[in-house]
Amino acid sequence: MAKMLRESNSTRDFNDNGSQFFICVGDNSGLDRRYTVFGEVFRGLDVIDKIAVAARDQADNPLEPITMTVMVKK
Repeated sequence: MAKMLRESNSTRDFNDNGSQFFICVGDNSGLDRRYTVFGEVFRGLDVIDKIAVAARDQADNPLEPITMTVMVKK
């Protein structure tokens, strides 16, 4: 699962309108009835697989920062 960084002044409440998205590669039932599915990865699945196997700490955070560039096609 991946998510965008949130503003430091945002709350942890899922109703706070913060920008957040998840790319799910496993069970995502914890997101049911809280988030809307709005897209699908159709290219770059190899990159998603690399992110999914990155080394993580006890809190499930990557040991090395993983940065993403989101490009919107007009």
